[in-house]
Amino acid sequence: MSDAFVTNAPPDDPAGRILWRISRWCAIAGGALMAFSAVLTTLSIALNALFKAPIRGEYEIVGFGTSLAIYLFLPYCQFVRGNVVVDFFLARASSRLREALDAAGGLIYFVISALLIWRMSVGGLELHAQKQATAVLKIPYWWSFPVLLFCLGLLAAVTVNGIAANVRRARS
Repeated sequence: MSDAFVTNAPPDDPAGRILWRISRWCAIAGGALMAFSAVLTTLSIALNALFKAPIRGEYEIVGFGTSLAIYLFLPYCQFVRGNVVVDFFLARASSRLREALDAAGGLIYFVISALLIWRMSVGGLELHAQKQATAVLKIPYWWSFPVLLFCLGLLAAVTVNGIAANVRRARS
């Protein structure tokens, strides 16, 4: 994925602009969750050091917040081409070839996101049926799965939008 196309500007197509806005708000929410997790951890450490009374269930809350944040970041990261890329072999390739390879990579990423949606749906339903919950706060594990699945669905849509953009640029 060429640095020439790394951008923080919204896409030109209407569907892309909608996906862009949703992805940005998800990334902002992920950042807020990470900030909350950092504050909660710091507060728990301080309370433990001062009063030997850490925040009960802090580890569970931070675990949920961090995992949700990671999934919330994925669609925006895909939009800005923030995933790890090695361009060394394509530095001198034509833009058409780079776009075609980016589209192929996007297709692979779409298949992976679709597989994750399927398997996480199954896993979330199993956790719901088994009524598994965290040890301290008794938070059901399945509660995070609707958000995770939404994020993966958004990632799949963003990836398809990116593939379409790659194909348009490769043809021009």
